[in-house]
Amino acid sequence: MFQNQLASCLGLQERLESFHLFGNPYLGKCFYEGENFRSALQRLDGGYIISQDLLEMMENIRDVYRQLCNGYNEFCITSSRRIRHQSTLSSYHTTKRAQLSTVTSIQKLISVEQERIQNIQTVIDSYKKSIDEIYVTAHFTHQRQHYRTKDIKRQFKEAQSSLNDCTKRLGQLREAITKTRESLKQVDCALENMMCNTSKFEKHRSTLVRKQTRRVETVQKIAEQIKLAQKEHYELEITWHKRATSIFDECQKEELKRLDLIKKTLYDFSQAVQVKDQRKLEHIYHDMTHDIQIKQDSLADITWWAKAYGIIDFDDCFTPLKIHRNQSTNDNNENEEEEEDIELDAIV
Repeated sequence: MFQNQLASCLGLQERLESFHLFGNPYLGKCFYEGENFRSALQRLDGGYIISQDLLEMMENIRDVYRQLCNGYNEFCITSSRRIRHQSTLSSYHTTKRAQLSTVTSIQKLISVEQERIQNIQTVIDSYKKSIDEIYVTAHFTHQRQHYRTKDIKRQFKEAQSSLNDCTKRLGQLREAITKTRESLKQVDCALENMMCNTSKFEKHRSTLVRKQTRRVETVQKIAEQIKLAQKEHYELEITWHKRATSIFDECQKEELKRLDLIKKTLYDFSQAVQVKDQRKLEHIYHDMTHDIQIKQDSLADITWWAKAYGIIDFDDCFTPLKIHRNQSTNDNNENEEEEEDIELDAIV
């Protein structure tokens, strides 16, 4: 009662209940008592459920990148179709090609995502293979259990069998001495009732005395047996603790392998989701911006449009460009003449 109140005050009660809700019925129990050693076996077998959660996590991320890849592909098809079907009155020449070039660059990202997806799938396949080797299908069921569960369970059972036999025998002795003491108590009561008339019931009294003597001897004998059984139980308990600890160490080694496998898988997964060839990615984005800066020419576009609709003839198709360049040349000549005038004034 006091322990429960203390646990409630410290906020431990809710924590204990939450642990039980998450399937840990062995919380707070001594490993060496009863069949609590099964907690080690359930920990081994429970690793399969944890592995399925990890697999699902990686598969979900893989599917996210697949959706992204499909989204890129759908975007490229839709955008390319729309650009190609744009009216040539407003979409034409280098600007139109620049838009299509941008879509093409986005399309190149699909190969990057496909490589990422393949890398993730490789990690998933490797982890699945390891899990299939560690967890085998139990006989007559479709459930998976650790490949060493059966052997380790047998070792625990054999190590505990002598202690269980002694515990059972000790329980039987305690039950026997309790019944014998109850019988002795009844004989004692019967003898007390006969104290008033010893002559009439002398023969019966003698019988009761003999019974009383036998009961006392039996109690003493059983008590001695209990004492010996308790000593044997104590020794067997020490032996059981040592053997159970040794078997548990084997469980620890298997658990260490499982946790290390999770660690390795998480590391490989974190590497797989990264784009290893960053130069390839940078090259795609560089080409995208380079094509826009170099190949798109607004002045050439409007000249092309004017030529296409007969506003200027073929020979004068670059007239606007020439005008722009001539204007720049005239500005430069004017600047040079001004500099010469300044130099002459300085000489005079």
